[in-house]
Amino acid sequence: MSKKFINNTDKSIQKVSENLCIANVDGKYKTLISKYDVIEETLNASEGKTLHEIKKYFLNRYTAKEIENFINTLVNEKLLLNSEHVRKEKLKKTVSVIYKGSLYKKIKKSLEQSLDIREEFNFDNFNLNYNCKSEIIVIVMSGTIWNEALHINKKLYNLEKPYLFCYFDGKGIVLGPLVFPWKTICLECIAEHHVQKLKKNLKEEIDIKHFKQLNLSFEIEDEQFNYLDFNTIANKIVLTVNKIGVKGSIHELIGCEYRYEKERILDETVKRYTPITMCNCCHAYNKKYSVYHDQYKFEKNIDMGCRHSDKIKYSTAGMRSLSISETKEVLMNALKKTGIGIEILLNENNPFGDIIPVYDSYLKDSHENEMGLILEKQVSHGKGINKEQAYFSAGFEIFERISSRYFGEKEIISARPRDVKNYAIELSKLDNNVYNRNTPFDSFDNDKYVDWVRGRSLVTGEEKLVPASMVFFSNVMFQGNFFPLSSSGLAAGGTLDDAVLQGLFELIEHDAWIMGQSIPSKLPILDFNGSKNSKLLKKIRQIQKAGYEIITRDYTNDLEIPVFRTWIVNPENYSKYATNGFGASLDPEIAFERSVTEAVQSAGGEDLVDIEIYERGKAEHLSNDPCSVYNLNYFITKDIKQAKDEKIVKIEKYKYLSQEYVGDILRQTVAILQNKIKDIDIVFVDLTRKAIGIPVVRVLVVGDFQPVALPMISVSPRTFLQGKKYGSHEPKYEDLYMGIYPH
Repeated sequence: MSKKFINNTDKSIQKVSENLCIANVDGKYKTLISKYDVIEETLNASEGKTLHEIKKYFLNRYTAKEIENFINTLVNEKLLLNSEHVRKEKLKKTVSVIYKGSLYKKIKKSLEQSLDIREEFNFDNFNLNYNCKSEIIVIVMSGTIWNEALHINKKLYNLEKPYLFCYFDGKGIVLGPLVFPWKTICLECIAEHHVQKLKKNLKEEIDIKHFKQLNLSFEIEDEQFNYLDFNTIANKIVLTVNKIGVKGSIHELIGCEYRYEKERILDETVKRYTPITMCNCCHAYNKKYSVYHDQYKFEKNIDMGCRHSDKIKYSTAGMRSLSISETKEVLMNALKKTGIGIEILLNENNPFGDIIPVYDSYLKDSHENEMGLILEKQVSHGKGINKEQAYFSAGFEIFERISSRYFGEKEIISARPRDVKNYAIELSKLDNNVYNRNTPFDSFDNDKYVDWVRGRSLVTGEEKLVPASMVFFSNVMFQGNFFPLSSSGLAAGGTLDDAVLQGLFELIEHDAWIMGQSIPSKLPILDFNGSKNSKLLKKIRQIQKAGYEIITRDYTNDLEIPVFRTWIVNPENYSKYATNGFGASLDPEIAFERSVTEAVQSAGGEDLVDIEIYERGKAEHLSNDPCSVYNLNYFITKDIKQAKDEKIVKIEKYKYLSQEYVGDILRQTVAILQNKIKDIDIVFVDLTRKAIGIPVVRVLVVGDFQPVALPMISVSPRTFLQGKKYGSHEPKYEDLYMGIYPH
């Protein structure tokens, strides 16, 4: 049955001019760019109707696509509501309660007013084989030790029903965590976080078994809270329960504990916990987590696909194995079959949008979707010389970010480096380049356990273990957390080969970026007037004609693979003074094009101002904006301003011998890196999700290679040599630029 729409009764709309209205919707004030009569007629015609019925009403005046887009806009603005969601929100949720102590008795009556409590169990008589028929289980505790609570937690996690904890910790009443088994953290994850924090800098070992004997909750006395306080806590539970199973965000509840103290019952404080693989109950909600043993097998001489890749079909902004129509089909299929409501929209706020288009892709929070995943909101951006390429870029980028998240479905092997030294990447090579040890990150230790995932070496063809912390774009607390989180080396493509090649080029780009940026000396200017890309040159002239300056620097380093950095400067706007972009490719024309389109994409960022604060204007946010003139002094001197007698490199200097296959380009690039860097290894991990169907990988380079990260705690020896090449002496670590930078 198709969903029906109803009007939001909590709205007020006022006409301002022919095509502009203002509105108050659910207490939020907004502008609506449309005719007042069209809005009113559409709202009236949509009441109680399906989308098909609405289209039928308007088809004599508008196209089906126009009608659908307008209805989606009214829904997004909450002027129209999905009647099914409204109906669900009005029904009482069915709840089972497990309790110990007196706290439950004090909130029970208030809970019964808004929830349908089907069953009640005391801790002592809760049955392991219990078949829960309620929508959610609420555990209310006072006077329990951790061991009791963790025992219940383990039982419930295996039931695979959502459950919520509520307990008195001796001073305040705590609500949380809200647990979705095999999708979110559990109570033991929180216990393990506390254990890990306690054992820091201690010589004696603290284990979860010691922690289990401590009290989690205490008995609550009558005078500690009054009736209104308990009623408030009950209402908080009801609000949390009612968010489950309906459209809307629950992400502020997941992985959190909310605490309410007497006298400050309305002033909640929150603690947030990430998944942690040391949890013995769920191992960061991963059913495929295991500890290494000698029976594990690792493949050798793997057929990596790139040996039999298709011919290059087109080369706009990169080498592609799929044609434009095939690329579109792959993306459209992914958007359709995932059913997670991704929108890809033209960015109309970008100042260069009429010249070089930029698309933004949007994913909303959801926990009820066809993929069966809990998804946090995501905004991604796409760049391209034309609308088609920019649209593809935005679509592939958002699926790259979704696929690179951690959902607990991929095999993780826990092992000491010494036990898997014949199968794992050489972590010591990376660790040797770390200069700042006074950070939260781990140092390499052959005897300390690391969480690994399986990858493949492009150098040897063998299966290689890679630390999970270096693969997933996630804040999960894995064993072996060696570097700051980065998206470097993540890539999506129409084929696996395309994705691997793009991920490798991004690493090469980042190697040159951080290496060239950290060295204070000026790098050569790129004279791009000899570019063969006449369309791009025409667009550059249009940008310059609009009053902007364009400067491209040649960041190509000792790898001799073209890497360019393009700056677009607005000398009339100190708040948005300059944006920049990078590009890397064996083909210098592609590297140059990508650097320009990325600089354009960067110009569409939002101001760092909270529009919900109504007060006298402030400008402190400009000090934190890396594109403002107040943060660009180093880069103005180094990159943007042109000094007399600077070295200029013509783009024609770089020669590219065209290849027929993506696989050939990939092998050629790997061979260049092997020739330039001794004992290098290049590994990729396949993160492709079958439910999406778009290949996604994480590529890593192991060896004398400069990683990108904030802050720059690791420096490749090649970076120091590059500094000596452009300076009078080899720089020390503290001589390098390591401050904030635009990216």
